Amino acid sequence: MPVLQISTNISTESVPPKFAKIASANIATLTGKPESYVMVLVNAGNVGCFGGSNDPFIYAELQSVGGFTDPNKVTGEMTKLFTEHFGVPGSRVYMKLTGPDADKFAHNGKTFA
Repeated sequence: MPVLQISTNISTESVPPKFAKIASANIATLTGKPESYVMVLVNAGNVGCFGGSNDPFIYAELQSVGGFTDPNKVTGEMTKLFTEHFGVPGSRVYMKLTGPDADKFAHNGKTFA
């Protein structure tokens, strides 16, 4: 059930059309979870600033039941993906990883516990 949520001040029109699909496949590989459970949401066109600057930025949250075996690998690979597809340098990316318990996340009316 990995879920990636991205908030960015990049315009909606500037989001690469294939980004969500590419991110979905990468997340499945990084987490070892079936891609059929991966969700990717891109919330573009937000008003905001980072470090006092309006230059492009990304705030991303990635959740996966049970957490991550190698959080630095996950954040490194995802930041690389953001840089390649959005042109946002890693220094302008914040990423939060969470690993909710299986009884705290549900799909199709049932928790993953």
